[in-house]
Amino acid sequence: MNSLQIQYFLTTAERESFTEAARQLFVSQPAVSKQIRLLEEELGCELFKRSGKNAVLTYEGQQFMAYFSQCRFQMDLLKSRLAEKKESGFFPMSVSYLEGLDPGNFLPAMERAAERTSPLLRLKTACYGLPQLLKSLYDGGSDAVLTFGSPLSHEPCHAEPLVEIPRVLLYSAARFGNGPGELSWFREEPFLLPEDEYTSNLEQTLYGMFLKLGFTPKIEYVPNFSTIMDCVEQGKGVFVYNRWCRQCRMPEFGFLPLPSSQTLYLVRKEEEAGEMNMRFFHEIRREFGQIV
Repeated sequence: MNSLQIQYFLTTAERESFTEAARQLFVSQPAVSKQIRLLEEELGCELFKRSGKNAVLTYEGQQFMAYFSQCRFQMDLLKSRLAEKKESGFFPMSVSYLEGLDPGNFLPAMERAAERTSPLLRLKTACYGLPQLLKSLYDGGSDAVLTFGSPLSHEPCHAEPLVEIPRVLLYSAARFGNGPGELSWFREEPFLLPEDEYTSNLEQTLYGMFLKLGFTPKIEYVPNFSTIMDCVEQGKGVFVYNRWCRQCRMPEFGFLPLPSSQTLYLVRKEEEAGEMNMRFFHEIRREFGQIV
């Protein structure tokens, strides 16, 4: 197997035609067919169903296309990052964090960690929803991510706890004012959760916490985090989050401290263990260890 065969395979899959693939690659159609045939022999399966001029991926072909496409993406990403490092002389480090978090609570600590690691390290940050956050880690767009819990069982990742952050109940200041001092005020309110594959973990946490507090929350699901915040601001529900959320600083929201906390984790892929990375992660742990 070689890069030429993979390129011919991906192009044929995208064009669904050996003839069109050959035209795009500026080679003859028999040359494309030969390389695909050699690749099929090595992989031990048929990659395309041939029908006239059309070439449709088989089930096995679909699986290999996903795999090779990911490999090509990772290679292009690595080439880009190495080129950036070579041209600038700096070492880029990308750390992404969960949407809703106020970076003012942790970005200064991360910048100090970067400065102590190396004057050549250049820190980049980005903010994503949970599914996109984890995808950025798996795809290589982020060297590490800051998130809560460990919904990472399907990838070889290392999750290290950094700091405990007090939980709060967010509510509409316009509806409830700034005075609710007891959780019982919200017994009849919908407790909002996002509709994604990680919600079951949040449900278990929510039920367990409120069971100790004497009532069962009424769960209501909404599409995403942004919708949750819109609903809370409009007085259409409440949301359990943490004291580091942006909304705690906004006048449109009130918050009630809860008798529990969330653990913020630094998560990285296990194979991402370069010397500069590990030094930076060590400094992050040191900085976050000083946050009260």
